[in-house]
Amino acid sequence: MFAKIMFAKIVTISIAFLFVPGSSLAEDQTTQSANLAALDAVVQSAIQNHEVPGAVLLVGHEGHVIYRKAFGNRSLEPTQAPMLVDTIFDIASLTKVVATTTAVMQLVDQGRVRLNDPVVKYIPEFGQNDKADITVRDLLTHHSGLAPDLDLAHPWAGRDVA
Repeated sequence: MFAKIMFAKIVTISIAFLFVPGSSLAEDQTTQSANLAALDAVVQSAIQNHEVPGAVLLVGHEGHVIYRKAFGNRSLEPTQAPMLVDTIFDIASLTKVVATTTAVMQLVDQGRVRLNDPVVKYIPEFGQNDKADITVRDLLTHHSGLAPDLDLAHPWAGRDVA
């Protein structure tokens, strides 16, 4: 269930930032409304098909928000709560794929990083706690053996405890 919720968050983020190329603020209201209604239908379909619990649709043009609407729910468990246009999304799962992987692969392309090198070659402090043999490739492909997240079973605070 957790994986499905996480996937829904990722898909929700993907839907949240749509851009309609070629549209013009000068378009007549009927055409613009029809185009936006088509987007509404895509989001509603994803909700009805249980692909996402909800979404925030945001359409921008030339630096201006021209359409913003919330659909469905932002949570289903432990309680159901409706999506709001100002819902804040956690995009950490996307940051790794979109930003980190892209940046590392650009460094690989430039010859500044090699995938099979140990991470300690670039970040010496990483080698603490028996991690000296973990490679850049291991981290990018989730084969490092590191825990996927911090242990949240017990309360903690601060970097040292984490």
